[in-house]
Amino acid sequence: MDKRIRAVIVVQLGRLGDVIATRVAFASLKAHDPMIRVAAVVQEAYGELLHFDPCVDSVYLYRRVRGLAAFAAVAGLIGELRRFGADILLDVTGTPRSRYICLGYGRRRCAGWGRPWLYATRTRERRRREENYGREVARLLGLLGLDAIVTPPPLAAPAGSAALIRAAASWGPAPRVVIHPGASNTLRQWPIERFAALADHFCSSGVSVVLLGGPDDQATVRRIAATCRQPPPTYLTDSVVDLMAALAAGNAFVGLDSGPLHVATALGLPAVALYGPSTAYRSAPLHGSVSEVSVDLPCRPCAQVPGACERPTDSCMRRIQVSDVLEATLRLLERERSTCRKL
Repeated sequence: MDKRIRAVIVVQLGRLGDVIATRVAFASLKAHDPMIRVAAVVQEAYGELLHFDPCVDSVYLYRRVRGLAAFAAVAGLIGELRRFGADILLDVTGTPRSRYICLGYGRRRCAGWGRPWLYATRTRERRRREENYGREVARLLGLLGLDAIVTPPPLAAPAGSAALIRAAASWGPAPRVVIHPGASNTLRQWPIERFAALADHFCSSGVSVVLLGGPDDQATVRRIAATCRQPPPTYLTDSVVDLMAALAAGNAFVGLDSGPLHVATALGLPAVALYGPSTAYRSAPLHGSVSEVSVDLPCRPCAQVPGACERPTDSCMRRIQVSDVLEATLRLLERERSTCRKL
């Protein structure tokens, strides 16, 4: 990296999992020079998460608004970024929304994938969509002469809210598995009755279970609990910080290809992830302990268009059996216990 560079802005306007993957950039910048000031631009919903990242000095929020207000919001954000005074703005999003920020900040100080009209410092080709996103971020870091640090320091676990502390008192002793059944794409979801059967098996094996979900998962979480022989405790988070605190109260995570999986591994939780239309190679966190459970089919990976599955009654997610997930999780918990005994 050019020795004159003392401040970098990283623009990440993607979803929760993308924000976690971008921590590779923050950690790599600080590893190169701890005195570099690192700022992150993220969507408003994820800003609080980065306050717990030791490698991020400043966080700027992108607010999604419509109409003429959108231009005013972007203009105000660009003004804030200019006052931060970065030498380089690294666009790891590469979408129209982030391009507006780059255009306003000035091509001369922007770096990103391809597009010579937008970035003065750029890769020869655009983003490889078949590649793991974290590895793609690492490729961008090469533009700045950096070796990627693919194992960023863990996120600090926030203190739980009063509501979470009260709820956690009934969650049972360790080992405690946090099950998060939500996914943004319906093709990534696992049948409710199988989540319920998995929870029942954990309870009969002496493992405590907590069903965790966000605002959009309320119906799913309640249906799973109602299907269980002995309904386990449930908890619905209302923010990314609440999600982090709830995850940190567990000893292991079981879930789908989703943002909470990435948050769990960033907090240091070992995880079992169910992959169907996506694959671990493309979507899994680069760091942390993740055990993949999947069933290979000729159509994997696919475009993940809801309603367009070639085998809706025999899909890749439906082929994942409860016994496979149970075995992977119990094996993970035993490995964690063995590691603790050695320490």
